[in-house]
Amino acid sequence: MDKKQTQRGAIALVLWLLLVGLALPAWAAFATVGTFCTAQSKTAQDPYTFTTSAQLDQNNLGIIVVATDNLTGTDGNNNEHVGITDAAGNSWTKAREFTNDLGGAATGVTVSVWYSKAGANLASGGNVTVDFSGSVTAKAVTCWEFTMDSTKAIQVDGGNDLANDGADAGAITLSGLANIEHLWLRGTGVENNGTTYTVSTNYATFTHTTSTTSGGGAATNIGARGEFRVFTGTSDSTDPLTAAADNASTMVALSEAVASLRRVFIVH
Repeated sequence: MDKKQTQRGAIALVLWLLLVGLALPAWAAFATVGTFCTAQSKTAQDPYTFTTSAQLDQNNLGIIVVATDNLTGTDGNNNEHVGITDAAGNSWTKAREFTNDLGGAATGVTVSVWYSKAGANLASGGNVTVDFSGSVTAKAVTCWEFTMDSTKAIQVDGGNDLANDGADAGAITLSGLANIEHLWLRGTGVENNGTTYTVSTNYATFTHTTSTTSGGGAATNIGARGEFRVFTGTSDSTDPLTAAADNASTMVALSEAVASLRRVFIVH
């Protein structure tokens, strides 16, 4: 083998190694930053606007859990929480929504989980607006920020829901997912004015002491609860302790989207 052939072989090997590296999934770990908003209101309105308490940084992941009086009379995803916008123009996507109905509008609770990989800094004190399918009285939100790989997108890998009436929120399991790192999230809407919340084993809680309405009877109020875990595996479960009340819960697993395979052509 002459010198030129050896050089061409070395170049081909380097390019092949680059190709393999690009093809392999490279997941950067999610990492917690902290809360960037909590809010609550018992004024009937649609939409509902509140302000952030800390900045959501560009390229970081923002999560918002929204809990409200239910507007429809059926358990399930009824698209009662229609959209979220913010002052920075970031795009918010609903990962999942669930209603626990107990006999008509405002007899139960609806919860949804939203995410945004921020395209721009959402400053502290910036407005966030939630649109509903109708006017809602009792409502609350709690938010959390995470760092992530700035070159990746977010995908929803799975979800599950649970309605519990006059009881603790109950256990949810997600299974059958790819064995990769997921950001496991659970959002719960509690029809109660208590702020009791014991987080699930291995999970960390969103701020919840200021995401609950007050006034009137206990069942006229709504609290928003959130918890999370960063974990590599195919399944996980949550079972937080809440007040004995009517609860709507939804659990989702997010991951960073895998980079697309690129082709490398070697010319001799």
